Amino acid sequence: QEWQGDDLLMIPIRVKDEWIGMINVDRPLDGMAPTIEDIKMLELFANQVAIAINNAKAFEKQKDFNKRLAIEIEHKTKLLEEQNRELQTYISSLTHDLKTPLVSINALLTFLNEDIYGDLESSDKEYFNRLSSNVVKMSKILNDLVSYYNIQKTSISKDYINLKALINEEFNRAKDLFPEKKTKLELVGEFPFIYQERLAVSLVFSNLLSNAMKFSKSDDNIEISVGVENFGTHYQFYVKDNGIGLDIKYTNKIFKLFERLADKKTEGTGIGLATVQKMIDKMGGKIWVESEKDNGST
Repeated sequence: QEWQGDDLLMIPIRVKDEWIGMINVDRPLDGMAPTIEDIKMLELFANQVAIAINNAKAFEKQKDFNKRLAIEIEHKTKLLEEQNRELQTYISSLTHDLKTPLVSINALLTFLNEDIYGDLESSDKEYFNRLSSNVVKMSKILNDLVSYYNIQKTSISKDYINLKALINEEFNRAKDLFPEKKTKLELVGEFPFIYQERLAVSLVFSNLLSNAMKFSKSDDNIEISVGVENFGTHYQFYVKDNGIGLDIKYTNKIFKLFERLADKKTEGTGIGLATVQKMIDKMGGKIWVESEKDNGST
């Protein structure tokens, strides 16, 4: 019962199987040895100390990890930005180098068209027309490619946009690109004013509307509907057509750069939907397609 001169009580502080410290009890003031209840209380206290020390260590470890992670993310972000700048510079340089001979070829074709086109045989005229068409197509590919890689450089300057008016404007522009096509537009739902970058939204709808016209079954009776649904937390928009559609196995491919699933006679560079995807990602949204072959696309 009484504390002896050489008595010592040690209470271990343990975290799982690791002994991280101890509480030493020596020379109690009243001269009495601790009771079983005192020892249990000390053990409980030691357990609480162990938890506190373990949490503090975990916090410091996590803080150190977060610091190293932040440094690594910053380094990789800078590296990625530098690589992106280099890629954009390379694309700009490459397209400029390719455009120069194309401009010369186009100028020569214009001269030839004025001088000798009327005297050519029908088969030679076909070759001439194909050559002219390919020059125009190559120029468009280069322009689209520059636009695609310049998307990341565009500054986000947001404004309130009347979506209904914007969609009608883009529809009329798309119609000007395909004057031979007879197209009807239907707007479905209550279109909101949204706070977003006008250029980004215009690019999305202009590409989707022109695609709906481009991939029609014929030049007549093209029907396009653009709709909106308000989910409270977000709006969902769609552009639906009655065109050629596509097989369901290709629905994940069409938003990739240079993917073209239509026949080779159909105009297109395979960059338009990749641009739409990139712009939608930049605005924090998502895009997908629902379609059946010969039964239109949404």
